[in-house]
Amino acid sequence: MKTRSLFFSAIIATGLIFSACEKKDDVPVDEPNDIEAIVQQDEEAEEVINLVSDQVDQWTSLDIEGSYPDKSEAYLKSANEKVEYPIVTKEHLEEGKFYPVQITIDYGPENHKILVKKIVEAWVRGKIIIVKTGPHRVKGTKRTVTFEDYYFNDNKIEGSKEYENLGKNDAGNLVFAWTVEIKVTTPEGKWVNKIENKQREKIAGADTKNIWDDEFLVRGSSSGGNSNGYTYNRTILDDNPVWRKRVCRFPVKGTVSIVNSHRSFTLDYGDGECDAMATVTDSDGNTKEITLGRKRK
Repeated sequence: MKTRSLFFSAIIATGLIFSACEKKDDVPVDEPNDIEAIVQQDEEAEEVINLVSDQVDQWTSLDIEGSYPDKSEAYLKSANEKVEYPIVTKEHLEEGKFYPVQITIDYGPENHKILVKKIVEAWVRGKIIIVKTGPHRVKGTKRTVTFEDYYFNDNKIEGSKEYENLGKNDAGNLVFAWTVEIKVTTPEGKWVNKIENKQREKIAGADTKNIWDDEFLVRGSSSGGNSNGYTYNRTILDDNPVWRKRVCRFPVKGTVSIVNSHRSFTLDYGDGECDAMATVTDSDGNTKEITLGRKRK
């Protein structure tokens, strides 16, 4: 099947994303193109990780594993029967117990179009494998996500992602610990990786079955790099955590400190509007407004 390259593969494959690491030491910290390239690279990796996470949540966050066919049943197809993808199956990992349960989302060996966030079209193939130790809303439950020959818009996704339900905080909101180690490789062989250690507080949508009204406050830090040798560290400021609405493509609020070996700056997502605008400020106080996700020449 002919594949299609959508927003992420088009953006991540551009030379500008990977050119930031090739800048010389004498490049000023406030050079707009350099700062914007660094921010865009991180946001692009962040976005594809979040879109894949939304896929996983659609299948697992409502604790409906009982409705999935057992693995042995799902693959009892006749030679002439057309297989409809994705094939979603469950496998109980301990005899006589429902949990832990493994859920496999199999999109097959060829690209299939899906809709993420109800508006973003993507082409995927391969498998997403989720292991849950208990119901999603129960304190102590862990959910581990891995990938098997999985591609998102022809970008290969490798690594793992783990959630742990930490229970409710003093405000009565569910809090999840979130650990990510993901590598994204383009068809051209360029790659970016990302390691995250964060906590996600669910501040809206906990009482409904509709995941698209979910809202979260995210705290913590991450680090990453790319195939050109560029690396960075990123920390969400405690006094202004990142506010994510699942229906919005980018965070709507929050401030992040980003540091690499040559420069440091902050990224501010704004005042709560669901848009693609953000503000970058360097260590000398120079400020630039940027558009996240914008394809640059």
